[in-house]
Amino acid sequence: AIEHKGPGQYDREYLNYIQQIVRSAARNGISVFIDPHQDVWSRWTGGDGAPWWTLDAVGFNITSLFESGATINQQEYGDPYPQMIWPTDHYRLATGTMNTLFFGGRTFAPEIQIEGQNVQDYLQGHYIASMKEVATVLAGEPNVLGYDTLNEPHTGMLGWQDLRIGGFIRHGWYQTWFQSMQLGEGFPQTVDVYDPPMLYNHTETLNKHAVRAWKDGEKCVWRRAGVWGIEVTGSPKINLPHHFSTVATADVNVVRDHMVPFYKKYANEIRSCDEQSFIFLDRNTDFEDPEETKCPGQYLPEDDFYVWAPHWYDFVPLIFKVCRAPGTLFVHGTELKLLTPSPFSVLQVMAGH
Repeated sequence: AIEHKGPGQYDREYLNYIQQIVRSAARNGISVFIDPHQDVWSRWTGGDGAPWWTLDAVGFNITSLFESGATINQQEYGDPYPQMIWPTDHYRLATGTMNTLFFGGRTFAPEIQIEGQNVQDYLQGHYIASMKEVATVLAGEPNVLGYDTLNEPHTGMLGWQDLRIGGFIRHGWYQTWFQSMQLGEGFPQTVDVYDPPMLYNHTETLNKHAVRAWKDGEKCVWRRAGVWGIEVTGSPKINLPHHFSTVATADVNVVRDHMVPFYKKYANEIRSCDEQSFIFLDRNTDFEDPEETKCPGQYLPEDDFYVWAPHWYDFVPLIFKVCRAPGTLFVHGTELKLLTPSPFSVLQVMAGH
């Protein structure tokens, strides 16, 4: 909503609207923090958040994302839309690519440049500048406690051990990252379909009409980065299956090396407008890695006003829309743990978060 028309074009009417909402809250004794909300990157990739031109800038054709299998979205899938299938877009090509480039483009796609900048600097730069514009408008509003860095961020393929192996979350069609890359270049893929979630239903061939997710003349960014290629026979071949798991032989530390630098850069820009702002940190919502649930405080300055603000969800009613009293399931990495009304189990979960 802030920068929907194009890079650097801010919607002043919308910014004024935000200011009026904040002032209305103040008149009613309500303090607020500003949440730059997104889910699975954008409305063109099954959720909400980033404007269309971010996808266009890296080479995606936003009109063919669904047909190519690069995303699942309600506007093209139609109704009835599977309940809570949208989080699986984190593991499909469009959202996964954008999140990977946003947090790790300099490291894992250094050759991808937009307007003379690495794609990571371009995407983060525009995002942070747009939020700085919000902070400029709201500077001096006494009831603004601070700013969230980004709602439920996901780091895409960063840290993924093997692009030929799928993940834990299975809902709808289920593919590996390498299959996603092939789908985006117009190679049909036969995949398993899980419906209801986590339960195998059938096998299906995606992208039967060989539709590309990329604009004419644009290659998949991961082909350009050398992660995979097409042999002279026309067959896809993966070159770097472990591309996102190591850097110079060291294991990737996603939080320390990719999220914390973003947190700091964001905080510096927001605090240039309001130096007393709290900065609320959301966790990486990659459920594949249990380490992502831990607070990154060890990597941040102790004297800064950072607030660890992850989200916790009751898994069973969230996914299945039913209450299964007297217990529920708690997702921890690739484990499902049963929670009961026992005060000891509740305290254990609270201590862990």
